[in-house]
Amino acid sequence: MPDTLRLAVLGASGRMGRAVVKAALEDSRFEIVSAHARAGSDGIGKDAATLAGCPPCGVSVSDDLVTVVDAADVVIDFTRPESTVDAASVCASARRALVSGTTGMDGAARAALAEAASRIPVFWAPNMSIG
Repeated sequence: MPDTLRLAVLGASGRMGRAVVKAALEDSRFEIVSAHARAGSDGIGKDAATLAGCPPCGVSVSDDLVTVVDAADVVIDFTRPESTVDAASVCASARRALVSGTTGMDGAARAALAEAASRIPVFWAPNMSIG
């Protein structure tokens, strides 16, 4: 097992994505290696750590899902259902584990996660609140 787990954060400019980036930066077991936001997001091109209120980490937010996923060991996803479906497919093709906290998944989206889970580790929990 590697010393650090390389993470890609999808939805990096959103509230939960920023929280994931911040938490990972504070834990030496993790390394943020790539970050993603939807095309047109104000976060594109910005440093993922800066968006999270931390000192820069040198990882620019990109809208290129394939490249972002390919750089990581594990993909952390807090996006929208349609984006999670795309991410599941890309993760399965790249053989990258997927952790998703996306809410509002319908039957078709859950089926897409199940299909990905037949090929890669998938953890989906639409409620990751501590309380």
